[in-house]
Amino acid sequence: MGALKDKFKEVFTSTMPVIIVVFMMQVFLTKSTYTDYMLFWGFSVFVLAGLTFFLHGVDMGVNPVGNAIGSEIPKRKSRLFMILVIFAISFLVTVAEPNVSIFGQQVMDIYPSVSSNTIVYGISAGIAFVLLIAAIKIVYDLPLRYIFLLGWGAIIIIAFIAPEAFRGIAFDSGGVATGPMMVPVLLALSLGICLGTPGRSEMDSFGMVGLAAMGPVLALLLISLGIDGGGTGSGGSGEAIVVNAEYVLNELVTVSKNILAALIPLTIFFIFFQRRFLTYTWDAVRSMSIGLTYTGIGLILFLFGVYCAFIPVVSESGAALLGLHPIWMVLIGLVLGFLIVFAEPAVSILGDQVNRASNGAIRKGKIRLIISVAVGGFVALAMVKISFDLSILIFVVPGYVAILILMFYSDKDIIGIAFDSGGVATGPIAVAVTMALYTSISSAKYSGIEAVINGFGVVAFMAMAPTLFLMILGVIIKRRKSRMVCGYEHFKIQ
Repeated sequence: MGALKDKFKEVFTSTMPVIIVVFMMQVFLTKSTYTDYMLFWGFSVFVLAGLTFFLHGVDMGVNPVGNAIGSEIPKRKSRLFMILVIFAISFLVTVAEPNVSIFGQQVMDIYPSVSSNTIVYGISAGIAFVLLIAAIKIVYDLPLRYIFLLGWGAIIIIAFIAPEAFRGIAFDSGGVATGPMMVPVLLALSLGICLGTPGRSEMDSFGMVGLAAMGPVLALLLISLGIDGGGTGSGGSGEAIVVNAEYVLNELVTVSKNILAALIPLTIFFIFFQRRFLTYTWDAVRSMSIGLTYTGIGLILFLFGVYCAFIPVVSESGAALLGLHPIWMVLIGLVLGFLIVFAEPAVSILGDQVNRASNGAIRKGKIRLIISVAVGGFVALAMVKISFDLSILIFVVPGYVAILILMFYSDKDIIGIAFDSGGVATGPIAVAVTMALYTSISSAKYSGIEAVINGFGVVAFMAMAPTLFLMILGVIIKRRKSRMVCGYEHFKIQ
């Protein structure tokens, strides 16, 4: 109970500002009644409880088994074993990721000729491919700089010839894929592989989430080359969501089915691996299963609360914002972007791992603050983009070119952390809230294919922002370390 209490305090402190801001949007931008206000606060309780259970479950179940599996892979000294394990985990997690299946359905609504399975399996294939590269990188100490240079260089080139309506979708897919199930598993797995490999330190474990986010972008851009770029969807109806008994029951059933579909196959695989390769006792397996149960319950409560409390409010607020001066869109994007990322559980998990790996030199609070400030600024920039109907390439191409250049002047230990931060910043709160707001603005302002083109891309901004900011931090750290006899122990990033 003590661990749960501590987690709740952390969740309450970081999430309550988000709840208050969304509630203020409900009061001033929507035509809500007193009953609607009560429903919002009631479902917000589910968000708080869900995040608490989720983080507790990750500490209790996901991290230990992920570390154990990761440390076992190098001991086998078999490339085939490594390939099979990495592929199995990445495929199981990605295919069952709730955000991925929802995203696939959204794309199919725009391109009826493209099935949601094409999107889901395309994302899964992209992630599986780059995660194999990530594992090989850790085991054989390959330069992370050149892997990202080749990958993002190819993405930038293909983006110029891909259909315009598909660019935002492809760039968003990376952030959507690194959802609440993917990030904790990858962070734990990469840490385990690193610690199980002689000569590697914990700082070498970062980069796997960043590579996972890169894979879907490249895969979907390649898929788009064979798709008619015309598009037929309207980009959304723009109608307000009515939170009634039918809506609540439907969301609860849908969320529960998606989470169970994600956890059951993964739990079976973890149990098999523990018993077959790690020779764990049934008591250890039971402890892991309890942790995964906490994780599942937490995700169900959290997503249920988000879809019933946050989504209806921000979806209705989008159209109302168009009636105000554009500066209000920018300010709300700035504040909302900062707060929702500061409350993201995956950002907290990454901050803990960075703090531990750097022996406290790079503190968790500083990482969370940098990521939150970066995302807030870039969500505001995304509001400028949608206001003036600007191409997404105007922003992402210079952004990633700058990242790739800074990468060669940055401290090598920060490169993986910087790219990982883009994946963790686009978690369930961030994607659900900002995408709902962004698509509602696009649906109210534009129609037809223009609504599609402008309705996607905000997640790409959110993924790029912390990568750029942390890469700049990496340049500063490298300059500091060059003036010191040793490394991290002689300075603190507080």
